[in-house]
Formats: sequence, structure tokens, C-alpha cells
Amino acid sequence: RKMRAIVKEKLEWIELEGIEQKYPSELSGGMRKRVGVARTLAIEPDILLFDEPTTGLDPVLSENINSLIKRVNDEFKITCMVISHDIKGTFAISDQIAFLADGAIQAAGTPAQVARAEHPILRKFLENSFADLKIDCGPEE
Repeated sequence: RKMRAIVKEKLEWIELEGIEQKYPSELSGGMRKRVGVARTLAIEPDILLFDEPTTGLDPVLSENINSLIKRVNDEFKITCMVISHDIKGTFAISDQIAFLADGAIQAAGTPAQVARAEHPILRKFLENSFADLKIDCGPEE
């Protein structure tokens, strides 16, 4: 009973109540990712690692997953580490960012600090990701 109550609670929290009897093959990709978060929350971790959580999802589902990660951090006070190539999503949900290239951290800090970093690969990532937005990505080259 306790396990069923936890499952029900976590599925409600991720807004997927009533799917307890479904098989993973019956769920969409976005639903499966959310269920994965619910399963992990059931064990009450201190840290949650997300490895490319929005890969393969359309922009709307990607935004939903990023919002879910932010909710986990805000509501459960769980440290969430996200490994991602989704630059816009990363900047939208992160308190701190570390940019890895050539096997080492090349820039780290708040999103604003990282946006001003001058590493050439990071500059290309930022320019390509934010080309359509009016945001300060640091000095012009």
C-alpha cells in the first residue's frame, strides 16, 4: 500500500495521474522521461543527474522537461545536474553552468558570467543558440 501511495503521489506531481497500469511502450517519449523523474523522486535523492534530458523531443516537450527539472530543484530542494547540448534550455533553468570542451571546464559561473566568457567554441554555441534573441552574449569578436 505504501509503495502504491508513493507511486500515485509522484505520478500526480508530474501530472500523469492514472497511468499506473500502462507499460512503458504505451507512453510517449516525453511521458517516459517524466515517469523516469517520478521514479527517481520516489527514493528521495539529494542529487539528480539528467543526461541529455531533452534529446529527441520537440521544442514544446523540451520546454516541459526543462520546467520539470526546475520544479524538482525549486520544490524538492534537490540539486539537479544537467548534461546537455540544449543551450537555450540550459541557460533558462540553471543557477550555475560549466562549459566543457577538450576534456576540461573552459568556463563556469552564473549564466550571465558564462554568456560573457570568451572561449571560441562557447562563443559559437552561444551565437548559434541565441542568434534569434536579443540577449547580451558578451563582447563582439
